[in-house]
Amino acid sequence: MKRIYLTIIGLVFLSSLSLNAQKIGYCELESIITIMPEYQLAQAKLEGEVRDIESQAEEMQVEFNNKYQAYTDNAALATGATGKWSSAIQAVKEQELADLQQRISDFQSTAQQTLQMRQFELLEPITAKLDSVIDVIMVAEGITFVVKDLSVMQVNKAKCIDVGPMIKQRLGLQ
Repeated sequence: MKRIYLTIIGLVFLSSLSLNAQKIGYCELESIITIMPEYQLAQAKLEGEVRDIESQAEEMQVEFNNKYQAYTDNAALATGATGKWSSAIQAVKEQELADLQQRISDFQSTAQQTLQMRQFELLEPITAKLDSVIDVIMVAEGITFVVKDLSVMQVNKAKCIDVGPMIKQRLGLQ
């Protein structure tokens, strides 16, 4: 008996959904974002920051290479040579190399995290702008759902509305 009631309720629910057919929209946000002027500016800023970080990393690597070369040159000297370091100085130089190598590794890790956060900071206003435009289009067109990333979900494009051109039009993009 309980099963019959659940079946009837399920059928009523499904029939109400079909009576109130919901409009579904889709768009490929990446193709829209990449042509936005704001995105171009964000990419330019990010690329500048990447170049700065790469330059700093290069300087650190040059410093390491120079110190390592000095260390290996000293190690190659014959015992008793006038330029040969004592074992205490050699141990200090080895520690300096290890510390510098650790600093380089820490810098690379921190730089990567910083760039990821910066990329999010730069893209957040762009995606917020797109979200607000999508909200306006959804209201204007009576769309219930918009699928933003087609790589995540398969969409029957014949039964859905492509809101991409509407977004581009509202943003003044071609």
